[in-house]
Amino acid sequence: MDEENSCHSRPAKAIPAVRVRRARASDLPALAALYDQLHLKNYMSFRVAPSRMRAAFERIARSRNHHLLVAQVDGQVAGTLHLIVVPHLGHGLKPMAVVENVVVAAERRSMGIGEAMIEGPRFALDRTPLPATTRGPRIGEHTAEVLANVLGLSEAEIAGLGAAGILV
Repeated sequence: MDEENSCHSRPAKAIPAVRVRRARASDLPALAALYDQLHLKNYMSFRVAPSRMRAAFERIARSRNHHLLVAQVDGQVAGTLHLIVVPHLGHGLKPMAVVENVVVAAERRSMGIGEAMIEGPRFALDRTPLPATTRGPRIGEHTAEVLANVLGLSEAEIAGLGAAGILV
């Protein structure tokens, strides 16, 4: 049986063009719908009134350390994540980041959208706008560039991380 007719083969899903950007207040209804998918059985106990969600969103949007991102596909919000950048005492006092609440709409899963949200944006750790991207680099593709340009590491420091097996 050839692969095309195999009962185990599935047609590959088309990878959509994904645009990752900062969330806006106008995205809140779509974000609420995505968050409903986090706790399918008991989310109603987590849901908050739209006015409370908007107030929380405004606090997050004003914070220098929080980046609430959305992935758009065909002009619609298809995913979200919350990036939190915090000061860190290790690694030469360089900041660290935590990614939380990664959600991709159920009908858009396994299409590379989550990967685009995590890998795609070139985060500046200041309040500059994020550039729109269609697909991010592969893991490790631009590690040295990011370590040098964003985090300020020298070539010797980057080489030392590589020699220690820390870099991909």
